[in-house]
Amino acid sequence: TVTITPAKATLFAGETQTFVATVVGINNKAVNWSVEEEDGGTITDMGLYTAPKIQGVYHITATSRGRPGAKCVATITVLAYCDPLPAAFGP
Repeated sequence: TVTITPAKATLFAGETQTFVATVVGINNKAVNWSVEEEDGGTITDMGLYTAPKIQGVYHITATSRGRPGAKCVATITVLAYCDPLPAAFGP
């Protein structure tokens, strides 16, 4: 089986999050990472996900290289980045 930690994440647009995949039951612990949505951000071979600039819900998949039928999906909610309002100026 394959598990992803964390299973869910909430990020602002452009933020990064490291995901860790754990493979149990076979000797080959390597996984292939992918993002299901076409414009859903990017993920490196090391599990470093970069959120897209567009808010929404996206999914990343870790697929076992030793047993391609074994995979796990994590859900990422991306929020629009919002600059804080400037402090009010005095009178």
